[in-house]
Amino acid sequence: MTAVNKGLTVTLFETKGTWGKVRTSSGITGWASLAYLSKNPPAKGVQGKVIVIDAGHGGIDPGAPGKANVEKTITLNSAKKLQSILENAGAKVIMTRTGDTYPSLSDRVNISHKYHADVFISIHYNSNFSKSSNGIDTYYWATNVNERELAQCIQEEVIKQTGLSNRGVHTGNFQVIRENKNPAVLIELGFISNPGEEKTIATAAYQLKAATGIYNGLEKYFASK
Repeated sequence: MTAVNKGLTVTLFETKGTWGKVRTSSGITGWASLAYLSKNPPAKGVQGKVIVIDAGHGGIDPGAPGKANVEKTITLNSAKKLQSILENAGAKVIMTRTGDTYPSLSDRVNISHKYHADVFISIHYNSNFSKSSNGIDTYYWATNVNERELAQCIQEEVIKQTGLSNRGVHTGNFQVIRENKNPAVLIELGFISNPGEEKTIATAAYQLKAATGIYNGLEKYFASK
């Protein structure tokens, strides 16, 4: 016989009458009176959530070029900073890539589906023929439920953290969000084609601010569910 202390979390996976079969976190199973069991409310925020982070481009696809940087490198650096923040907050993080490789766009969507992502975030840096273009955009696919809300939460918090120009949220016909059955957004974290902004976005300090903003946006989004 095993005694379970009051307040300990167990998993209930079978009931018979007024009794339930439970398993402790250490793997011990047994029967307990349902009168002594209560449901925990769903966790708020990112704790326990599955977050897929997609560092844009990679491998044979360098992404947009800057004067001293290429997009694929700073997307991965930014993604890893976000990974660390989210894992420390109790989220389960899946990366579409962890090195200089190129998963296809379909591969990235399939990873989201395979792990039943609560949220999929694709990280990019923008480019334009006009070197004066600047700021941050977040894109969502209009027919997917809650994606506009998710995009707004992330956009607002990233702007707060980074102080870059707010270009707003928009619908975007990108495969990684269009074909994704799970809530998905694509964020452009600044313009690598703008010489001044490139210097900012290439720094670890900026990437940490951006990652913190994304995390805060996710916390806000999940807290409202």
